[in-house]
Amino acid sequence: MRIAETLVPFIDRGGDVVLRYNAHSMNLYENGEGDDTGHLVKIDWYTRLRKLGKRPSCVPVWLCHGNKRIQGYLHAIPLPE
Repeated sequence: MRIAETLVPFIDRGGDVVLRYNAHSMNLYENGEGDDTGHLVKIDWYTRLRKLGKRPSCVPVWLCHGNKRIQGYLHAIPLPE
């Protein structure tokens, strides 16, 4: 995954990243439901955003590349009709 390959070394050097997320170019993960073991599951954005409804939300996410896990947040803001 090219984007993760680029972002992870940048973040490791202390960089911060703000970007418009495209689910087709980078996978993000979340903790498994009811799982405190650190097991991550790929986020199904269609289902996840439908659960959020039409309210702005902040979703905790993980970017994974190789053996690295970087925590971040996805801010979901519905578009006007």
